Amino acid sequence: PACAAHRRPCVAQALPFEDKEKGQRFDPVCPPPDPLPIERFELFTDVDGCDIFAGSLRAIVDIRAAEESVPQPLAIIGSSKLEVRIKLSRVTNIQVFKDSERNDLFLSCSFRSKDLQGALFDRDVRTDTHKYSTTMGSFNQRFNFPVNAPAQHAYLEFAVWDEDVVTSADLVYYPKQVHLDEELDIAHKRLLQADDEPVRLYRTVVFDEWEGMNESVQRCKRACLQCCCPCLSTRYVPKHLKYAQMEVEIEIVSEAEALRNPAVEGQYRVPEGRLTPLGAVMAPSKTMTMLVGPQRA
Repeated sequence: PACAAHRRPCVAQALPFEDKEKGQRFDPVCPPPDPLPIERFELFTDVDGCDIFAGSLRAIVDIRAAEESVPQPLAIIGSSKLEVRIKLSRVTNIQVFKDSERNDLFLSCSFRSKDLQGALFDRDVRTDTHKYSTTMGSFNQRFNFPVNAPAQHAYLEFAVWDEDVVTSADLVYYPKQVHLDEELDIAHKRLLQADDEPVRLYRTVVFDEWEGMNESVQRCKRACLQCCCPCLSTRYVPKHLKYAQMEVEIEIVSEAEALRNPAVEGQYRVPEGRLTPLGAVMAPSKTMTMLVGPQRA
C-alpha cells in the first residue's frame, strides 16, 4: 500500500509495536521523504537607509553535468537562430616540429552545440596548408556555423596539425576549446529586446600541450658537440617558451543579419609569410631557412 501523506510505497508490511510495561502502542508510519534542495534567503528593503525585512525567497538549487539536459520553460525563454562566424588569422611561436625544424601546418576547427530542445549542431572544418612553416603559420580564413540559442553547451575546438603526404596528419599541439555559452545567451537576449547588434570577441588561444612536452631538452644550435659529447650539446628549454598562440576573431549574428550580409567562407585576405616562386628568387636566404629550418640554415 502507498502512504497517502508522502505518495511513497511501503517496501515491507510493518506491524504495530506495543510496550506492555508502559502500556504504549506505536503504529507503523512511512519514513519522512527525502529532503528537497531548497535554500531560503531573507529579503530586505531600504527605508531611509535602514534594511527592513520584506519577506523570504525559497529557491531550488540543482547541480548537473554540462552534458545533461536541463528542463527549461521554453515557451517563456524562446529560441533564436544565430550564426557564429570565425576568422583564423595566424599561429605564432611554433616550437614543436614533426618534420625536422618545419611543419606543413594547418588548423582544424570543430564546432559543437546542443540547444535546450536537444538539437545538435556539429561541424568539422580545416584550413588550407601553410607549406614549409617554421615558427609562424598564416591562414586568414573564415568559417560559419549555424546555431540555436540559448544552448546547453556550445564551444569551438582548435588543434594544430602537420600534414603528411604518405601517412596521416600528425598532431603538433593538442586541442584547445573556446566556450561560447555566455556569448550566445547575450546575443539571444539582444534579439528579445529587438537589438540586432552582433556580438564580437577576440581571443588568443594558447596551445600549451603537446606530445613529449615533459622532455624539455633541446639540442644546441649547431649540434657541433653531439658526436663527441652529447651531454654538452643539450640545454634546458622551459615549457612556456614553446607555447604557441593563435589569434581568432569571433562574431555572432542573427539569422536575418546573416541573410542580409552573407559572409563567404574561405580566405578573406592573402596569407603572409608563405613560400612563393617570386619570394624564393627575391629572398634566397629566407627561402633556405624555410626549406631546411632556422637552425640548419
